[in-house]
Order: sequence, then C-alpha cells, then structure tokens
Amino acid sequence: MLGYEPEAMVGVSVADIVHPDDLGDAAGMATEVVSDPAASLANPAASTLVEFPVRLLNGSGDYEMFNVSGRLIDEQGHTLGVIRPASEYRALDGVIESLGSRGDLSVVLASVADLIRTQFRVDRACVIHDMGGCLTVVPGERGRVCSSEDRRTARRLLQTIRANGLSQDLVVDGDTWAVPVLSETGESLFGVVAMPAPRPGGPALLDQYLLRRAAKLAAVAFARDRDDRLLRRAATTDYLTGVANRRHFEALLATSALEPGALPLRLLYIDVDDFKAVNDTFGHRVG
Repeated sequence: MLGYEPEAMVGVSVADIVHPDDLGDAAGMATEVVSDPAASLANPAASTLVEFPVRLLNGSGDYEMFNVSGRLIDEQGHTLGVIRPASEYRALDGVIESLGSRGDLSVVLASVADLIRTQFRVDRACVIHDMGGCLTVVPGERGRVCSSEDRRTARRLLQTIRANGLSQDLVVDGDTWAVPVLSETGESLFGVVAMPAPRPGGPALLDQYLLRRAAKLAAVAFARDRDDRLLRRAATTDYLTGVANRRHFEALLATSALEPGALPLRLLYIDVDDFKAVNDTFGHRVG
C-alpha cells in the first residue's frame, strides 16, 4: 500500500514511518490497551483499539492518510493491526452524506462510482441508467469524461442484462466488470454499476461482494429519487387530471412574473357553464 519494496521495510519501526504529529496520539491509545493485557482482555470494549486516522510515509517520501485499528489477541500483549487507505472511508462517507442530505441523483451516483474506483484502485468507474428515457453514464467525480466508446459499452451492458433476465449475477463483458442495480423487489432494473477489470482472471468472491454492495447503495439512491418524484408530483398536480394544481399554478405564475421581459403576462381562463351538473350526473372522472 505504501509503495515500498519488501526488503526496504525489514528492520523499519512503525514509529519511523508515522508522522511525528500523529505518533503521540497513536502510541497513547495503544499503550492504554497493551500496558496490562490481562486486564484489557477482561474488558472486551477496552481490548479493541479505537480506529483513528494516521499519516504514514510512503515510498515516494510523502505522507499519506490511512485509517488504523487493532485488537489485543492474547495476554502477552500481541495485537492484530489493520491499516487501510483513508480514501476508502472518505468515499463511503461521501455516499452516506449525499444520501443523507437528499442530494441530486447524479451526485449520489457519482459518489457511488467514486467508492468503486477507490476500493478497486481503478482509474474510472460509472453508474449507467436510462431512467429518464435516454442513456446516462455517471462517472466518479474525479473520473474521466465518458467517451463515445464508453457509451457504446454502457448501452451494450444494459441490453445484455435485460436480455439475460434480472439477477444480481456479476457480468463480465470483455475487460469490464458490471453488476445490475435492481429495485427492492428485484422485479425492475434501475441501472448498472461498471468498472474496468482491475486484473485478469475474473472477479473473486470479495470482488463480487463489494460490487453488489455498491449496487445496493445505488439502488437506494434510485428508489429515493423515484419516491421524491412521486411525492413532488402528488404535491403539485391534480390527481384526477394530471394538470398543475392551484399551489403549483400560483408558484409558476409568481416565478414567471419575475423573469426578465415576462411582463405583461397573459392568462387565458376558460369556464364551462353548468359543468357541475356533468360531474354530479356522470362523476368527476368522466367530467
């Protein structure tokens, strides 16, 4: 992860590669647990080190942010440590934050694509859908702009998945890995999450798990966007005719009046005499 040759790390202390400003906090947390291993193991909560960010010196001579956690495993004070790039956590936080703030669908999908790109360390990833009636390819925020070849691949993926029937099975299309984004019932296809294969040989079980997890996050974003659109429609249209209701009409009128050059406004009003009799006799749906 740090870009060192294995031989270069022999004899190197962890303290040598931890940023001096982070070393004190990290050592302090570890010391509390390993100073009395037996007592720490007797208290399960205390035997798990709090996860914390730390800067580590990489092979290029720069400090890079990582997340470090560890667990005491025996009374001799041996610990199991886990170090992961902090970029993964930031990418996941980005998805959660955009979902929690009810961000625009494209913003949420871009954060999902960024999560995939970060976890698999590929140069690009995207979420593909045609929910609005046209093909849409949402790349990660720092990914490249999709080319015409990317769009052709995206269209082919959607067609392949629809032709094969809806499932959570991973699709390998040339050098692209993809997994469908299905609705909560599994009966409809929202879209596809896709990325270039990070290595030859096909996806392992962990690869499939991570891609399916990303697809479920994308599914939440699609479902929320669908529900929001239904709520907006219910709040702004007449349920019987589908035309703008009074609240929406007044809002449109006010907005139009503020546009440059909009005045004077012209409003055409149509009234049908004695129409109540039609509604009363034949019902509002017929009316």
